[in-house]
Amino acid sequence: NYFPDYANYDQYITNGTAGLRFSFEPVNAFLMTSMHNLNFSAKEYYWLVWVISSFFLFLIPFIYGKRYFIFSIFLLLNPINIVMFQTPRQFLAYSFFVFALMLSMKIKILFLVLAILSHTISGFLSLYIVFFDAV
Repeated sequence: NYFPDYANYDQYITNGTAGLRFSFEPVNAFLMTSMHNLNFSAKEYYWLVWVISSFFLFLIPFIYGKRYFIFSIFLLLNPINIVMFQTPRQFLAYSFFVFALMLSMKIKILFLVLAILSHTISGFLSLYIVFFDAV
């Protein structure tokens, strides 16, 4: 209940207005609308985003191999990233970005688009970092 914007997320979900507020971030608008349709609140939305993000940050890299798992842990356990646990839209975009770093270019673009559709600013920052890395 004490996370930044928790009360706002809860209002968007319980009132069913997430689609209007996050029209440029349709991935999260869809997740919030789904939570509304299931009569859930922001608490369940946070849990859902943490599960999805953890899947991309921990489980899949673990399958790819030990070095990818260590890479994910290294990127995630940065003190600056503590804020992302509390901002679900950004955390979801971040997990798509980290996973995209491990993929071939065709699939990488798909996950970077998902990052942009999850959190506009973080998504474009991710795209910039990947572009800068490719140059």
